[in-house]
Amino acid sequence: MPQAIHVKRRHEDLNNDLKSLRRRVARLEKEKHLQTAIEKEKTTIEHSLHERVKELNCLYGLAELMERYGSSIHHILQGLTDLIPISWQYPEITCTRILFEGTEYKSSAFKTTRWRQVADIRVLKKKVGAIEVYYLRKMPSLDEGPFSKEERLLINSLAWRLGNCLLYTSPSPRDSTLDLVCRLLLE
Repeated sequence: MPQAIHVKRRHEDLNNDLKSLRRRVARLEKEKHLQTAIEKEKTTIEHSLHERVKELNCLYGLAELMERYGSSIHHILQGLTDLIPISWQYPEITCTRILFEGTEYKSSAFKTTRWRQVADIRVLKKKVGAIEVYYLRKMPSLDEGPFSKEERLLINSLAWRLGNCLLYTSPSPRDSTLDLVCRLLLE
């Protein structure tokens, strides 16, 4: 009889150990799933931060162009066409054109496509040009076709800053700021 009680107790202990191990395995599987989710979220956050840094660098780059070239709006606009593609999500397939008073400023390998984002450049509420950003091939759909909402904010900010720059910068060495403002008011 003592042998049977001992075997029964041992059987109960093993069943309890098995239940405990199953709970522990379930807890570890849950932790593994959480760890995978955390790693995925971390990757997403790191990607977003990298994109925001590129956008900030574009804004800083525009400020540097304005400081460096001052009243040479043509140098500023051409320089910006080189900054914009590297600031978008897919720089290897991004090209840019800036239109200003009948002149085009283009990034290298420029080509118009149907994947386009545009922001008007305005001075005193008058349209004087536009910034156009194109993807050279189809990309996954985001907030605005293949473009993100952050890219929309960036292109709008660039256009607004250019408009302000143009208000205080003459379009050519022979024109004064007052001439530009007067021309815009008369049109």
